[in-house]
Amino acid sequence: MCLCLVDTYEVCGLSLNRPASQRSVYTSDDGFKHKATLANDGYHDLMTCAMTNTGPNQWWMVDFGAYLTLTNVTLTSGAHVGKISR
Repeated sequence: MCLCLVDTYEVCGLSLNRPASQRSVYTSDDGFKHKATLANDGYHDLMTCAMTNTGPNQWWMVDFGAYLTLTNVTLTSGAHVGKISR
């Protein structure tokens, strides 16, 4: 799974720089670790996206610091072809 930008539209930037985690961390051939916080750091650079290793049940999450009811969350993949809204 590759996520370059994660945001919620209830409040602009709600996920920006909040604590994030993911099931696994992919390491590029050059040694760069694609950690979870790269998905919500505000940068749109395709080279510095959050990425997990391949395999079943990969996940990514963000801690908003409170219980919230969200009506729309947009996840955008690194290639911007796997955009999912729920």
